[in-house]
Amino acid sequence: MIFTLSSASVKYINVTESHLGEASTPNVKEVFEQAVSELAEETKLDLKTADHISQASVEAKIEDINWKFGFSKTDMITQLNFNINGKNYASEGHFKNLGGSAGNNLKRSFKNAIYKFLLEYQK
Repeated sequence: MIFTLSSASVKYINVTESHLGEASTPNVKEVFEQAVSELAEETKLDLKTADHISQASVEAKIEDINWKFGFSKTDMITQLNFNINGKNYASEGHFKNLGGSAGNNLKRSFKNAIYKFLLEYQK
């Protein structure tokens, strides 16, 4: 399965609640590509990314990215829409931890959303 990221995807992280310091904004496209690559390695599935939709079988569009800070935990929430053969699949990824970097949390949330999409697609 070959993924491409829609050019209409959200490219910034919405940060909610109070937190310490300034988080750098990672390159969302690069983080998405890393998530696909790592998920392929971990699951032994043939997952790749491409630069153009003509090379891909799945177009992914990031609808929203939220990084919520709580008292002792953070939650990175990503909402993605996957289009394959004209059919849309909505998927929400989560990654909770005690802090961490924006890029690492985003990558783990993307992996969660992609994995949920794959589970739904195989049904």
